[in-house]
Amino acid sequence: AVLAGIVFAIITADVFAQVKYKSEFEDFLWEFDKKYASRNEYDERFNIFANNMKKVEKMNNENKYVNYGVTKFSDLTEEEFEKLFLNRNIDIDLKDIPMSIVNDTKLPPNFDWRSKNVVSAVEDQGSCRSSWAFSVVSNVESLHAIKNKDLVTLSKQDLIDCDRRNFGCCGGCPIKAFKFIIQQGGLVKEEDYRYLGKVGMCRNKGMNSTVCFQNFTLIPKNEYKMAARLYQEGPISVYFNGKDLQHYIKGVSRPSPRRCIPNPQNANYAALIVGFGKERGVPYWIIKNSLGTNFGEKGYYRLIRGRNTCGIRNFPSSAIL
Repeated sequence: AVLAGIVFAIITADVFAQVKYKSEFEDFLWEFDKKYASRNEYDERFNIFANNMKKVEKMNNENKYVNYGVTKFSDLTEEEFEKLFLNRNIDIDLKDIPMSIVNDTKLPPNFDWRSKNVVSAVEDQGSCRSSWAFSVVSNVESLHAIKNKDLVTLSKQDLIDCDRRNFGCCGGCPIKAFKFIIQQGGLVKEEDYRYLGKVGMCRNKGMNSTVCFQNFTLIPKNEYKMAARLYQEGPISVYFNGKDLQHYIKGVSRPSPRRCIPNPQNANYAALIVGFGKERGVPYWIIKNSLGTNFGEKGYYRLIRGRNTCGIRNFPSSAIL
């Protein structure tokens, strides 16, 4: 009788969970305007969604500082999310790239370049794996705005179509993109070369560059130095493991090294660090993404600072304007 009661309780709990997930799934379909070609695909996506929600519940129980939940990526497996939105594995050659000298400075507890009106609006890369282009271009936009008091939106499509060092919508890395921009003589305005979210013919011939620079730099792989450089000079480009992004809603994320491997070879997503702060004693980075304003905290992601979480300190870099 006791065993039968236990079995009944387990079955009942599972039934209630399935009903809950089904309701959440229907809300998800409505919120993100999701449509599937067949009932079989609907059933497949629901099963993936339910498995993701089970995973999310476990992740939330492990971390009280962050909220994971239903996102526009919740009907994708980890493998699908990576294939659609994160970069392919790319060899990165750091030889002959100068390393910036960062002077020690007393840092404020909180600092955010967005408050200075030098960070452009969050955009959406779509299913083109072009975070590398958004990261680099956002870095240049902010440095230009800091220097010239003029925030100009620059073209990402220019890089996707024309930068042969990288791989367009199959991925790329910021360091190679900086080299290309210097080689081609700068970046053109977004309005002159608009984002399409797919690779096309290179069309920048005859276009005048709006922002030019001659050098870029690596930043020491030390999160205090990264914060000092950001505070003194401006937002910085980073290239890290983006696996944690799929289910992020809000708060300070602190995934374990097992779940978000920090090794350099696991880097697959580029973004822009625009600030830092501390919440309930936990230091964090403020990271601008290219997944749209309906991702995370209005397009931003906060990640614990000081532990090389997800490999955030492996490839910090910046243009020099």
